[in-house]
Amino acid sequence: MKPQVNMKQLEAKVRPFLHMPADSTTATVRHMEWLQTAPRVTWEVHSVNNKNSFTPMLPGQITTVIARPGNGKTSTMVYLARRVAERCDFSKGECVIYITWEESIQQMEEKLLATMGGPTPKDIAWGDYNMDEVKKLFIKRVKIPLIILGKNMSHDASVARGPMYIETVRAIIEKLFYEFKLKPVLILGDHVHRIPIPKTRDRKSDLTEAMIDLDELTKDVNVSMVLGVQANRAVDKQTLPIATLAGAEGASAIEQVSHRMIGLLRPITVTPENGMPLDFVDINSQEYKVDDNLLIMRLLKQRDYLPKKHLYPLHFNPARFELKDFAKPQVV
Repeated sequence: MKPQVNMKQLEAKVRPFLHMPADSTTATVRHMEWLQTAPRVTWEVHSVNNKNSFTPMLPGQITTVIARPGNGKTSTMVYLARRVAERCDFSKGECVIYITWEESIQQMEEKLLATMGGPTPKDIAWGDYNMDEVKKLFIKRVKIPLIILGKNMSHDASVARGPMYIETVRAIIEKLFYEFKLKPVLILGDHVHRIPIPKTRDRKSDLTEAMIDLDELTKDVNVSMVLGVQANRAVDKQTLPIATLAGAEGASAIEQVSHRMIGLLRPITVTPENGMPLDFVDINSQEYKVDDNLLIMRLLKQRDYLPKKHLYPLHFNPARFELKDFAKPQVV
């Protein structure tokens, strides 16, 4: 006997994904018209954002930033989040969402204070700051539409704590998008290798599912996403210890979903086996003096267009979380 088919249920399953030629072309025309005025996220550094290098980060794309600890991953993401959020029009629902799976919301707000000219993380560590001035800065900070998802160290004891699973993060962002009508221009997820996994599940396969879920989220809410990932220790053995495609924790899953992958290195953190620090480093056949402000950005992958030049020397201010071009090459 032939099984009965519920046509309404069948239509509900296929309707979101079945597109006849007339439907898909019409949808693409509308999308391309929208893209002409859609948010284009860039690093706001000319050397990495021009038609011969990085393409802009568009809605629906994931960009992954990979680095060893202390090499500028979180700092560059804080810089990007602040710059993009400042241009958002909150009256239209525009905002930036920053997700951190390692640092608390207090630690993230302290970093934002430094970008606003407030006390640096070093100042805060020593208690060297004026609270009246800090409170004035926080009044300005509230007007910047940058929403942070993470652990609260002064959490209300009446509210239950728990791991920030990927399902929880997705539910929060969907609530902001569908219920509060917020339209994130950019979502940043830092320390994704720290996404908590239930003990009953396999971490490798669950991380893969988490990456796929984040990729789906970028398309569902039509937003650009930047993920910060820690490079594995194998990177330290390279002559230039900057991350490669295989250098990230959970590399296979991350490479699969990433439209663009970037490796970071602060050469001042490199200590060769003989214990002597680097004095100079060769970047694109040009020697640069190694100091606290030199940051190397390597474009590891970029769909659609991969430029010939992959290494980009940048001026980095670790105390203020700032990135910019060198005024002039540091010729030695």
